[in-house]
Amino acid sequence: MAVFSPGLRPAVEPRDKGLKTGALGLVSSVVIGVASTAPAYSLAATLFFVVAAVGLKSPLVAVLAFVPMLLCSIGFSELNKADPDCGTTFIWAARAFGPKTGWAGGWGVVAADVLVAVGCCWPAFCGSSR
Repeated sequence: MAVFSPGLRPAVEPRDKGLKTGALGLVSSVVIGVASTAPAYSLAATLFFVVAAVGLKSPLVAVLAFVPMLLCSIGFSELNKADPDCGTTFIWAARAFGPKTGWAGGWGVVAADVLVAVGCCWPAFCGSSR
């Protein structure tokens, strides 16, 4: 049984968390850059179609779409303050509920990304969203 004493320090200092030097190459950096700019480009590229579809109600639609994104961002911000890690959903769920839940959460994010991408592209391939 280990007893904690506030005056004692561990024999080995824990390593700082962070990205290992040289871990990201050119391809990885390009993927991260595209993933970071894609949402803004998507908004700019589809704004005309949104206005054409809902007319004068498009600002309301934009605000209604922004609210859940804002709440998710606040949630991620708070989780990062409490437990900073690059694995986000996978790591947080695995630490809280176990590795199976973390695995399911991580793949849930991937599946949602694929389904949203297909849903956004479907009208372009079919010629109409109706």
